[in-house]
Amino acid sequence: MRAKDPVTGLTPQQEVFAQRVAEGKTQADAYLEAYPASRKWQVTSVYTQAAVLMNDRHVANRVADLRRQAELKAIERIAYTVETAMAECKIAMDLAIQKEQPAALVSAIRLRAELQRLLVQQSETRQVDEWGVPRKKQEASDLIERIQREAKARAKTPAVEPKG
Repeated sequence: MRAKDPVTGLTPQQEVFAQRVAEGKTQADAYLEAYPASRKWQVTSVYTQAAVLMNDRHVANRVADLRRQAELKAIERIAYTVETAMAECKIAMDLAIQKEQPAALVSAIRLRAELQRLLVQQSETRQVDEWGVPRKKQEASDLIERIQREAKARAKTPAVEPKG
């Protein structure tokens, strides 16, 4: 039997299993990675042993702990993008006022407004035809005229009746 980690109470293989499950892998895939010899087993045996391992309280606690750690890291990243960015914008605004640089002040104000979702950047979508060639922008009236022309052309074309 392999030595268990004194903190987690898990063997190295159990730790690998717990990490992979916490990362989002299935229990069976995590088991196959942690215990490579199990690749020779029947699939049902792998599923059974993975479930048994996941029911071990030390393993389940470790998976929960790893998921909490990942959650905290995600929260820290999100917290930066909003709170810290807003604080940095405020510093930039204050500096622009102090240095009497109106262009820098406007940029900082615009960025702060975008971060608060007061301003939304518009992106232009380019339409392309079936060969990838960009189409020109069409006004609604142009589109209506084209549809009407196509409808008239179809009306002038005699319908071909099936022979039978």
